[in-house]
Amino acid sequence: MAARLNMASLCVCMAVFACVLAPSLNSRNAIIEASLLWDYKEIPFVIRQGDYSASEVSRIQSAMEEFHQHTCVRFVQRNGQEDYLYIQRLDGCYAWIGQKHEGAQDVILGDGYCLEKGAIIHELMHAVGFWHEHQRPDRDDWVNILWDNIIDDKKGDFEKHAESGVSTLGLPYDYSSIMHYGSRSHSKNGQPTIEALFPTNGLMGQSDGLSSGDIEKINTLYSCGAAAGLTVDEHVVGVDLTLAGTGPVTTAGMVVLTGASLGYCAQ
Repeated sequence: MAARLNMASLCVCMAVFACVLAPSLNSRNAIIEASLLWDYKEIPFVIRQGDYSASEVSRIQSAMEEFHQHTCVRFVQRNGQEDYLYIQRLDGCYAWIGQKHEGAQDVILGDGYCLEKGAIIHELMHAVGFWHEHQRPDRDDWVNILWDNIIDDKKGDFEKHAESGVSTLGLPYDYSSIMHYGSRSHSKNGQPTIEALFPTNGLMGQSDGLSSGDIEKINTLYSCGAAAGLTVDEHVVGVDLTLAGTGPVTTAGMVVLTGASLGYCAQ
C-alpha cells in the first residue's frame, strides 16, 4: 500500500516470505510522474561493511545480476552519487519504493528468508519502483480474495491500489510475478487467502527469480530499448517470452508506483 510521504510509514509487502508488522497507512493515491525512476537507469548502492558474510554479499550480487542480465537497469557501487541504496542487516526485510531523492535510502535484508535470493530480488523490485501484483487496481478480474481466511491485522495487505496512484503499464496480470502473494499468505487457518480465477498451473507467487512478466515491465518502465532483446535463462519463470522488438510476446505485468507519494515496504 502506498502512503503519504512519511518517514514512519510502512507498507507491508509479503509475497511468499515472512512479514513484518507496520503501522496503519494513509491515502494510497499519488500524482502520476516519472520522478521516482532512477536517473540514467543506474541504481547506486552501498552494502554496510561488516553486516554480511562473503557468501551473503555474493547472493545479493547474484540477485542484482538478474536485473543486469534481463533489463537495462544497473545496480552500481556508489561513487559519490547523492541518492543511493543503503543495504544493511536489521530485523525483517523492506525497502522504499523507487528513488526517494533524500540521499541514502534503506534496503533492509535481515536474517532467514530475507537473505534468500528471491526475497532480495523482491526488495530490489520495490527499489526499482514496483508495488505488489495482487494489489493492482484490476486484480478482482484475476483473483478472489478470501477475506475470512486472512489474519485480521494483515487484511490491509490485500487492499487494492487506486487507479489514480499506480499504473499497470498496460500489461496483463502476472500470477507468476515475484511480487505476487502466495495462495495461503497470511492465512489464519491454513486455508487459501487468494484464489485464481483462471488456471495457473499451480503457480501463484514464487521466489525463484524474475518472471518473464517482471522482466517485461521493468524494460517497459525504464524504456530499455535495445535491452529488450536480452535472452531469458531457464530459471526465469514464464514461457514463450520474446521481448519487445524481437517477435511475439507472452506478456505479464503488475502495478508500479508512478507518483509523488512514497511507501516503505516490509516483507
